[in-house]
Amino acid sequence: MRSEPPAYQTAQAPPKQHQVSRDDGSNHQHDESSKCQKKDPADDLICPITRELPWVPVNAADGRAYEEEAIKKYFSTQHAKSAPIRSLVTNEPMGETLIPAPHIKSLIATLIENDAIQGDAAQAWNKKAMLEKANEGLAMLKVAAGYCNGVDGFEWDRPNAYQWYQKSHGAGSVKGTARVGECLVKGIGVQISFTLGMMYLGQTAKAGSDLAAYLLGHAFAEGKYGMPVNEEKQFFGSRNAWGLVPTHT
Repeated sequence: MRSEPPAYQTAQAPPKQHQVSRDDGSNHQHDESSKCQKKDPADDLICPITRELPWVPVNAADGRAYEEEAIKKYFSTQHAKSAPIRSLVTNEPMGETLIPAPHIKSLIATLIENDAIQGDAAQAWNKKAMLEKANEGLAMLKVAAGYCNGVDGFEWDRPNAYQWYQKSHGAGSVKGTARVGECLVKGIGVQISFTLGMMYLGQTAKAGSDLAAYLLGHAFAEGKYGMPVNEEKQFFGSRNAWGLVPTHT
C-alpha cells in the first residue's frame, strides 16, 4: 500500500455533445458516451485499497465500501506516521467509523452468480469463497473427530459426530464426505446403509481420498459392506491405500 493516499482528482467534464441532423431536417443531441461500453457493475464495488471485490465489506465515512482488514490497516499505518486519515477515493479528510455491509457481499455474490461480474474480479472472489468453504469444512471435521473419539475436550458421542461429518460434507470437504461414507457402511452414529455409503466412498476415492480408497479395497477384498469379493477391484484407489488405517474401528 502506498504511504500516502492518492492525490484528489476532479471529475472529468461530461462527454461533448454534437448536433446530428435527422432526415426530417430536425436536430437532436448525440452523446458520445453512447459509443462507450456499458459500465462494469464491479467498478463501484471494488475496494480502493486491494483493488479487489471485498470479501468482508464495510462502509467507510467517505461512502465507499472497503475490505475491512485493508481499511483498518490503512488507519493504523496513518496513526503510526501521525498522518491524517483521508479518503482513498477523494483525498478529503474522513472519520474512522466503519459500518459492516453484509448486503454488499450478498450483492456481489448475486452479480457473480448471474455473470454480471466476470473476469479477474470474479475469479478472485470465487477463490476466496472456495478457501473459506474448505476452511469451514476442515473445522467441522475436527469437531466431528472430537465427538467420534471422545478427545480434545469432546464427549464420546457418535450420533453427534455423524451430524458434524454431514456438515463438513455439506461445506464441500472431501474428507468429510469420505467420513460420512465410512459412518454409513459401518453404522457409526447412524443406521447402516451400504448403498449410500459406498456411493460416497466411490465419489471421494475418485476425488483423491486415501481413506475411501482403503475402505473400498477392503470391501472388495473381503466381501464387506454388501460388496462381493472382487480380486481386481480390491486394489481400488491409490497404491498407498493399503498402508492406511482408518480412524474408526
